[in-house]
Amino acid sequence: MLVLAILVAMGAIAWPSFSRAYESSKLKATADKVLSILGKARVQAMTSGQTQVFKFQKDSGTYTVEQLPDDSATLDASATSDAAATSSSKAAGCQLPEGYVFSAGDRVLDDRTAAAESAITSSNFDTSSPPVLFYSDGTSSEAQLTIANQNGRTITISLRSLTGTAHMGEVTAAAVPGATQ
Repeated sequence: MLVLAILVAMGAIAWPSFSRAYESSKLKATADKVLSILGKARVQAMTSGQTQVFKFQKDSGTYTVEQLPDDSATLDASATSDAAATSSSKAAGCQLPEGYVFSAGDRVLDDRTAAAESAITSSNFDTSSPPVLFYSDGTSSEAQLTIANQNGRTITISLRSLTGTAHMGEVTAAAVPGATQ
């Protein structure tokens, strides 16, 4: 009985560590899924010759990947009115796995991205979440997306503009209010 009691006590002490490791693994798997989606959008842009747009809703798991049919908007700012008239082709909204949301997103706005962004229709999407663009030459917007789970653990995906490749950061825990560092 004493050995059993010791094993139960050790299990109770070790359980939070196993729980955090499992939670981190699931968060990394979700980020891996987003990395795959971003990679597919980049490849689709290069093979089709059309700019692809990844849009997401902050504090939600909802995202879409759309195609801009008129790529001239990225090169000529005066063409944006024509591009807006022929709005982007819609893709069905997708969801991150249950319990995961896009908690933050940031993007560097350059001239090319600003011109293309004016052609994007924002139906049902929060304008505080910047769209990420993938161009036919393999480049993209420079961006960072942060995914969070229900326990406040986050992981950041960084997208390099020149290469269009995405990289996953480390899993971090949310700061506890009032805690000193």
